[in-house]
Amino acid sequence: MNMRQDVAAGVIGVSENFLGKVERGGETVQWGLLFQVMQELGLKVSVEVPDEIAGETRAQIVRAFNKPAMTMSPSTSTSSSDDLGRLMFAIEKSLSDKAR
Repeated sequence: MNMRQDVAAGVIGVSENFLGKVERGGETVQWGLLFQVMQELGLKVSVEVPDEIAGETRAQIVRAFNKPAMTMSPSTSTSSSDDLGRLMFAIEKSLSDKAR
């Protein structure tokens, strides 16, 4: 996008360090901030789940998001809930698009 990393980070509202981790494919970035970066850059995530495993995939995602939420502070678990909602919405949209 021809934008310096420090400028982009300031516009998006994240640290330059965080944006650098995203660009390098860091394995420990926060989902909420990652979605914020993607939204500000106009990027969208699409999840396609095969029908035969959709139910189990939903259950695994819910378990994965709920497990860390038990050890986090209430403000962090709210962020996890928001992330889970976004992910579940993407899965549901993918399934409904396939049904058409």
